[in-house]
Amino acid sequence: SLEIAIKELKATESRITRLRDHLEAELLKIDNTRVNGNIKKRLYNVSNICFNGADADAIMAGLKSIMVSNGSACTSTKIEPSHVLKAIGLSDEDAYSSIRFSLGKYNTDEEIATTIREVTRVVEELKVM
Repeated sequence: SLEIAIKELKATESRITRLRDHLEAELLKIDNTRVNGNIKKRLYNVSNICFNGADADAIMAGLKSIMVSNGSACTSTKIEPSHVLKAIGLSDEDAYSSIRFSLGKYNTDEEIATTIREVTRVVEELKVM
């Protein structure tokens, strides 16, 4: 019924928000890292993070089993920096250093832990280079 679907949606939103917030909190421990956009008024399942000094394409190449994007969902096939990130004031360099994480109903705590570990490893390796 509709009541059951609404209750399930609220529970799913709460769980995904918790996962996203944990992902962000851990990734923000990396030097020169920040969340792009408004952290209050946004979708509960998406996080866009700028890893200043690390190229997003290089980060994605180092993440063998983790699917992320360096653009907005509506322009994921374009090479230029995200028009959304540019519109909120990011420089080309920061836009090219940003990655979008999208979480879903079936993501687990273990997957988030793996993502944190792998993103941290790749970004730190890139910043040393």
